[in-house]
Amino acid sequence: MKFLGLNLPNVKPKYSYILPLLSMSVWWIMLIALLTRWVTQGKPIYSNIGHMTWLVYLSNIGATDLQGVFIALTAVHGIFYVWSTIQELNLRRKFFLLPLIENKSSVFRNTVYYHYFSIFASSIATTSILLVSCIRDDRYGDVHMSFVVIFIVFVFLSLISNMIAYILYAIEYPY
Repeated sequence: MKFLGLNLPNVKPKYSYILPLLSMSVWWIMLIALLTRWVTQGKPIYSNIGHMTWLVYLSNIGATDLQGVFIALTAVHGIFYVWSTIQELNLRRKFFLLPLIENKSSVFRNTVYYHYFSIFASSIATTSILLVSCIRDDRYGDVHMSFVVIFIVFVFLSLISNMIAYILYAIEYPY
């Protein structure tokens, strides 16, 4: 599969559902591991949280002695997350899913652009969460939180872009 000049490994269409499942599994394994580590340490209160002692950021836990695991698992999650958004576009182009809507009369009714934006937003989100895992929050708190906000915003934009595309599919291909 070629995407923007990159040769990505081909995934057979009948096995494409595995990509988002792998991404989700890696993400949940990482979250559970970080929370388990935090609980087994006695629920420590990190100095950079401030007055909100009841709140713990997973990136704070990942910035401790588990930073290597945090970096590796966010990288693996990011690869499968972006790859699954690219694979969805590829499956629609090859007519394994509902085909893309390429409406010449209106750019806003063209689902290709929403899929491209979703891939772009998921790439930015993946890059930002990888930078969150690499930057220690006890030394660079403002930069760390900025990348957390970028991650949240671009995951949300990717979600909205996919939702708009799915709404257009529902309008174009009614039951």
